[in-house]
Amino acid sequence: MVETSTEEKETKGKDKLNSKNLMKDILYAAVKGIGGFGLEAFADLKIEGKENVPIIGKAILTTVSENAMRDMAIISQVSGRRIHFMVYHKLMKHQLYGPVLKTLGMFRSTLDKDDTIPIDKVFHYLNETGDLVAMTPESKLTSEVQVKAMA
Repeated sequence: MVETSTEEKETKGKDKLNSKNLMKDILYAAVKGIGGFGLEAFADLKIEGKENVPIIGKAILTTVSENAMRDMAIISQVSGRRIHFMVYHKLMKHQLYGPVLKTLGMFRSTLDKDDTIPIDKVFHYLNETGDLVAMTPESKLTSEVQVKAMA
């Protein structure tokens, strides 16, 4: 029986970690590309002010629109960097959307005034990783509201 050394085990563990991060980056880029295509082809929107988003460093991006889904698609187009979105907590609990959104680097909003976990994540992304964080206003994410907002 041949035993593998601890160095070989650590190398294999790092390869798995790197491939997992690579897959997350590929998924993020694919969703970002599809969102950008959808905005250009169907929504006829032109994004202005990209120069106001920092190329390096940390920042919090916010919107005032009622359509959170459209806002996320637009915000993801303004930077070449990964943006972590704080999304409505009920959306993160969804059986289908929740795991996909989590893989894309999104996290839930606060449940009540005593819930500090999302706030801690904001500070983690800003201070420890130096990434961008985006926050959209909580809105009713029903299809009726979304269609009315797009019209």
